[in-house]
Amino acid sequence: MPRILTKGSQSGVEDDHFDWNEEEDLKSYNIAFYDLPDLVPRQNEFLHPWFDEEDAIHLPSRSDVKQFLSGNNDLVIRLPEKEEIQLRGVDRNGNQEDEDGNPIRYDCNLLDWLPFWVSLNDEDSGNDLVEVQDRFEEWEACFSEGFEWQMIIERVGQRGLYGNGEAYGDPRPVKRDSGEPVIQSRVPPSRYGSEVSEKRIAIENVNRTVASKVSLRREDESGEVLESPGSVFLVPPHPEKEFDEFVQDILVDVFELDIEEKPEWVSDYSVPGEHQLRKELEDLESQVRQL
Repeated sequence: MPRILTKGSQSGVEDDHFDWNEEEDLKSYNIAFYDLPDLVPRQNEFLHPWFDEEDAIHLPSRSDVKQFLSGNNDLVIRLPEKEEIQLRGVDRNGNQEDEDGNPIRYDCNLLDWLPFWVSLNDEDSGNDLVEVQDRFEEWEACFSEGFEWQMIIERVGQRGLYGNGEAYGDPRPVKRDSGEPVIQSRVPPSRYGSEVSEKRIAIENVNRTVASKVSLRREDESGEVLESPGSVFLVPPHPEKEFDEFVQDILVDVFELDIEEKPEWVSDYSVPGEHQLRKELEDLESQVRQL
């Protein structure tokens, strides 16, 4: 049985689960599921990933994702309707709230941690006219009765890199003297990331992409183009299925695994010291809310 990781929502199978502010070692797993729609209603809970704080979002580095895929491991991303959300942060004076008492927020692209570029389009109203492509029939369950797409994958491509290539830089505006003009210029990338190979899993009725399989490409010493043995699957949520059903459908139908659901007694069982730790955590959370 491969080692399975879920990030965000929990699933109903035996796996290791991490919340968004918990640090996972992606390279220690064989199949990983990231439930990005889970972040949208929870964006008030977390800080932008650039901030080195306990409640900041943690996502794998681009280099970790590349190594993960090179080891014949697979990453399944449940796509959000929008690429960007606004996460809490701290300004350059150490404030977490503005003058009106509102939390300071910064834009965060939920797909920037991937080693390739993904652009989503949510401007059009979705519909149920979806066709699963040949050789991807095992994904039918993700687009079963009741499915309607809410966004399309507009483009997948090579990512332009800047600076040290880290996904999330300092989101705070540059501090300027009063009256100093703001010069806006588009700086070209200093280099580019891996080339990609995209195969469309499903399309809608005017041939736009609804779901994709993406692999990284590289040339070996002889000049032969090789694809990563592992892939990233970009898949939209089914409006009538929860995350646990999404995971189980893919594990059974796509990866052909015999999954073992967690026994019901697991949620009622606690290890020694767990109740005390939970109480301490609740006390700390209460103190934070009173600040």
